[in-house]
Amino acid sequence: MDGQPPLQHGLDVFHTAQEANRALRRQVEGAVRHVVGERLDCAGMRWIPGRAQALLHRRCIELNGDWPEFIAWTARAHQALLVAREAVQICTNQALDCR
Repeated sequence: MDGQPPLQHGLDVFHTAQEANRALRRQVEGAVRHVVGERLDCAGMRWIPGRAQALLHRRCIELNGDWPEFIAWTARAHQALLVAREAVQICTNQALDCR
């Protein structure tokens, strides 16, 4: 505590944590502006919430490099629907296994 009274030391720790929190918040806000602004915030664009949310999900998948996992998950979900004989719209040039 470097000879400081306990209360002063506690206040210093509190203020340091507050400064770290502000810096982290700026980083998160910058990342959100990048993700959202890069695609959704263009002049003249209007979005309904459901489609904007879907586009943001795809944008996050792209930025995180998760396309292979996303494609595999989509294929499993479509496979389950096909096995249950549900209607599914699939755009692919590959054969589907419906067993």
